[in-house]
Amino acid sequence: MARRSIWLACALLAVLVTVWFTRRSADPELATAARASDAAQIESARTPELADDSLAPSAAAETSRVDVTPAPVAQPSVPATMVIGRVLAPDGKPIVGARVRRGTADELERARLDPRASFELGERELATPSDIEGRFVFASVPRDGEVLIVGPTHEDFAADLGWTIARPGAECVLTMSPLASGELVIEALRLPAYEPLPYFTAHVTQLDRNGSRGLRGVNAQGSDGEARATLRFLPGAAVEVELGIPTMAIGRGPSTVRIVTPIAGEAVTARFEIDPLAEPTDAGMFVATGVVLDRATREPLAGASVSSGITPGKGNDADYRAGLRNFSTRSDSQGRFRVRLAGSSATLVVSAPRHRTTEVAVVDRGDVVVELDRGAQLTIRVQRADGRPAKQRVVTLQQFAPGATRASFAGIATNDEGVGERSDLAPGTWEVRVARAAPSPSTGAGQNELLGPPGTSTSRGEDAWLVRTVELSLGEATEVLFEVDD
Repeated sequence: MARRSIWLACALLAVLVTVWFTRRSADPELATAARASDAAQIESARTPELADDSLAPSAAAETSRVDVTPAPVAQPSVPATMVIGRVLAPDGKPIVGARVRRGTADELERARLDPRASFELGERELATPSDIEGRFVFASVPRDGEVLIVGPTHEDFAADLGWTIARPGAECVLTMSPLASGELVIEALRLPAYEPLPYFTAHVTQLDRNGSRGLRGVNAQGSDGEARATLRFLPGAAVEVELGIPTMAIGRGPSTVRIVTPIAGEAVTARFEIDPLAEPTDAGMFVATGVVLDRATREPLAGASVSSGITPGKGNDADYRAGLRNFSTRSDSQGRFRVRLAGSSATLVVSAPRHRTTEVAVVDRGDVVVELDRGAQLTIRVQRADGRPAKQRVVTLQQFAPGATRASFAGIATNDEGVGERSDLAPGTWEVRVARAAPSPSTGAGQNELLGPPGTSTSRGEDAWLVRTVELSLGEATEVLFEVDD
């Protein structure tokens, strides 16, 4: 009973305390007075020592406090002996894999004197290609000096400037613009008849927006008056097209250079009209010019083949090696030609349809007049007994000139119609030989088995050959008919 009375008393006390706190919180004036009373009680409870102002914190203690306010992070400084740069796109994004190089002292001096100077990237003193942040580094730079940075280059971007002068200790920012694609058509005609040039080269160089030559270039090989090249170029910038004709040793001039502006996704044309006889010559190269004529009629021969070279076994070793790099061209509609010589002295080998090939020594730098004799014309017709064309064969020709100890040889290959022709043979008596039976598949029509002259051993006996003797005259056509056992 006593324990139950105690529990009831505790419950009543808890209810009274709860009601008192509730009334105190609900009345603002009572709550304010209570807080003031609590503060007074706390202040009165302080000890005299703590209330004494002489024990306030000292100035040294105040300065020793740690300021928790975050300080700005300082960027790392660039060493005074390094050039650190970045390559960025127009939108500020880094370009990875761009290549730059450090220019030489002579190039740096040129850049100071000529703001339009251009430099090739080359392979010397290349920096590490720009990293994922577009950065590159040049170390061991002279303190308080200047550095020429050539580039940058990239397969998908073009530099806004071809080079920059930078100072160590400061970051160098290089910008590049994305490239566009288009097609360039190059037409090359030879004056005065506007004939297509049979062979030429074209070097295409990217120009920047200021007109300076860039670092990007491409070569195109042309034939029959035309060449095509796919370009990657800087939108809005032009390209320089320089025509080269190696066999004619034509130098750089107004008629061999064109400036065109490519258009993305379209084809643009650069047209050249070249007069080979009026163009400048490349420095240090020897060039022969002249005309090819028919000896009998004195008429110019168009389309004659003119090549230069040293006959093997003649001259010194240097001339012999030069002769291995022959140069050739063809005469124009007026019979005129211009050809690069293989050495300081050379022999021109000239041939034309229905004329005999001749060699002319070049002894000076004047015009060379080449006169070609009309050759004797021989037509060989090989057929079966029923008149149908025989299978392809090689017909061998042999001539012994009066008083000569060695014979001259020539060959004629017949076509599917059983016909073969030569129009450049020397006049005189010729022996013509053709095999009776068609060549076996294992030997073919062009094997030496069919080319052996009389008196030499071959795999065929003499009865296996058909032989005719003909007399040929200059400018006249002769035909020989053979019937074989196909």
